[in-house]
Amino acid sequence: TQARTFSQTTLFSVLSVFSVLVMASVQIVAALTYDVSAKAPAQLFGNPGEHSFVLFSRGASICVFGYVPSFLAAELASCMKNPLEMSKSLAFSGLLNVVAMLGVGSLVVARWGFDQGYVAPLTGQLPGTAKVQAWTAGQLSTTLLQVFALTGNFVSYMLDSVPLGRFCQKTWAPTFKDTWSAGDIARYVGYTFPQFVFGLLLAVFCPSLNFLIDVVTFMTTPWVTMVYPVALYWKVYGREMTPSHKCIAAIVLAIGICCFLISAASCVGQFWLQGTRDWQIGCQGWMFLAPKSS
Repeated sequence: TQARTFSQTTLFSVLSVFSVLVMASVQIVAALTYDVSAKAPAQLFGNPGEHSFVLFSRGASICVFGYVPSFLAAELASCMKNPLEMSKSLAFSGLLNVVAMLGVGSLVVARWGFDQGYVAPLTGQLPGTAKVQAWTAGQLSTTLLQVFALTGNFVSYMLDSVPLGRFCQKTWAPTFKDTWSAGDIARYVGYTFPQFVFGLLLAVFCPSLNFLIDVVTFMTTPWVTMVYPVALYWKVYGREMTPSHKCIAAIVLAIGICCFLISAASCVGQFWLQGTRDWQIGCQGWMFLAPKSS
């Protein structure tokens, strides 16, 4: 909670980028090294199966969700010395996002097919038709991916919380002196602690992490990154907008609504197919809600 400004997070940012590069490299090397025992070849558009539209909407919604930096554009810009530089950051991060998804994803799917389940959970590979030895529990490739996925997630989400923590401090304690005395450190912990507790409670007591992410992230990202900014821009600069500006704004608005509909189709479709049979609260020894036996 004490990474109060971006000037103090450079090392963490480098560590996050390094973790992503290692994970991408491990997946590429594994795809080129290991064969798959049950490959489900991918189609150019959509995938075979009884519920192909739900699978398509799921994949498309992941692309919508994958561009997280845009979700934090306003918060990040508010913490920058020169907010106008944010446009360069968005363009660069967007390029990296496309290169990573196409570069790594296309190769892995071409080698192993589309139905791979989760590639590296702590206990080995979860359900999916593709069974790959690279992701067996205890393999070096599995261990590397797990370690750097944990590191990348921990660091990246910590960086995401920097603007939120600063916003809460400015709202609740605008006269905060922002020194590194023991008292100020303790106060800043107090300002950021409620967000941590709220996130922890959701993670522990929400019965389905996937459903939680679908609702609070996949379905909200288009509104935060496209629909709402267009509405604000139109309200503030509506009288000054040229026809070309209005056309661009309308295109962004249409894309945002389409992205929301795709994400909603994925969320509702996944819930309709899977129901609540796998929902669980707690773990062995203190189970509040247990998965239903099939």
